[in-house]
Amino acid sequence: MLKPQRGQKLFIFIKVVIDAILILVSFYLTFYFRLYFNTYFAVKFSSISMAAKFIPSLYFILILYIVTFNKFGLYNLFKKRSSLDILFLILKSVFYVTFILIAMAFLFKSENYSRSLIFLCSFDVFLVMCLSHFIEKQILAWLKIKKIGLEKVAIVGINKKVQKMVSFFKTDPNLSFNFLGYLASKSFSKKTDLPDLVKNNIIGKVSDCENIINKYSINRLIIWDPTLMREELLYIATICGRMDVHLDMVPDLLSLFSRKVSITEINGFPLIAIHRIELERWDAITKRFFDIIVATLSLIILLPVFLIIAILIKIDSPGSVFYTQKRTGKGGRYFNFYKFRSMFKDADKTISQEMRKEYADGFLFKLQNDLRITKLGKFLRKYSLDELPQLFNIIKGEMSLVGPRPLPSIDIKYLENKEDYSFWASQRTNVSPGITGLWQVSGRSNLTFEEMVELDIYYIEKWSIWLDITILLKTIPIVLSGKGAY
Repeated sequence: MLKPQRGQKLFIFIKVVIDAILILVSFYLTFYFRLYFNTYFAVKFSSISMAAKFIPSLYFILILYIVTFNKFGLYNLFKKRSSLDILFLILKSVFYVTFILIAMAFLFKSENYSRSLIFLCSFDVFLVMCLSHFIEKQILAWLKIKKIGLEKVAIVGINKKVQKMVSFFKTDPNLSFNFLGYLASKSFSKKTDLPDLVKNNIIGKVSDCENIINKYSINRLIIWDPTLMREELLYIATICGRMDVHLDMVPDLLSLFSRKVSITEINGFPLIAIHRIELERWDAITKRFFDIIVATLSLIILLPVFLIIAILIKIDSPGSVFYTQKRTGKGGRYFNFYKFRSMFKDADKTISQEMRKEYADGFLFKLQNDLRITKLGKFLRKYSLDELPQLFNIIKGEMSLVGPRPLPSIDIKYLENKEDYSFWASQRTNVSPGITGLWQVSGRSNLTFEEMVELDIYYIEKWSIWLDITILLKTIPIVLSGKGAY
């Protein structure tokens, strides 16, 4: 995990100070408005002694809010979040603090704690934190433009993901990174097909790391090069340690097994044992119980919607209402995957294997501007209404509300690197596929197969019922926006 250094600590400090000031202002405004509008409250807190007892507790609440915001990651500036994500974290933090304060007021039964005032303060804190997020974003963006308090960062390695990381460094106002350029390793230097944007940003070689650090006053070095030779890595680590440069290394996919790895030894030889990626027994039971309740209630509530869509499909084009396809479920078993039909009848027969190979990304096959999709189908797909029949798959135990994307049970002999695809596809089948998942709230159809796999493994590793609820809540606005769907 990246640790805040120098400039990043400045950015976090600015956010904490702005939050603290605005929260205190909201406390005092709430307190004095309550005194003004409530006669009984004004009488109760009219004496200086009562106010003196009450007001210090506001500073305790302030500290509790700041600690809670930090706990829920509002001050983790390394993670890119949308305004909706920030709003959800603020709401969750305020709810958490409110629950604690109400519990304390109930347990201590002190006259200094007004439950109604706690609720009013919580509401005001939520509002000012939304305002605070906007103000902080503007201030940090200005500091970044002026290059005030930024860490000077260089990267060893180059690939598409590195370029995405660099873009993130440059555009995210919360990240106090000033990207200087790339250091070329021995294998990296031999590449001749590098884009001009990369070539123009190469500031030196790994072998000249010490001079480069001095020349550019580098504060942080990030390594993302799986071809880096062992002696090069040791050399970089030695130089960075001696020159007080923060060194980060992006791991390969093996690191995603973090919870499933145990270290042991045989006669002094260290061994790393990798265990099966799956949910624990009680986690699986909890997840299944949650799926059944939510899916059953959803089917009852959405029954009129099902009937309307079915009628519209029949009117729009000839063919059946539902589309059924064999998909790969838990354990690699095939199951009948249900959707509302969004294409013309027998649309699958119009796609050749050669075309599948041309447009496939791993096991994924989706065409933008697909002519096989009906007019109604475009609408259903845009807002994911075609996915609703999968609630029946959940009731049958073939799917889950949240999980990896269900892959088609296709013949992969025409896919390149099929051995890699087969391995990762098999890892994903250790849990039930889902109607939605991290892939849905992270880009939908715009994700590559490799990115989808990484998200699936991360989801299994970090699963909790709260993660499922969070993903479901995030899915709603994304589906309504129609972004990334085709």
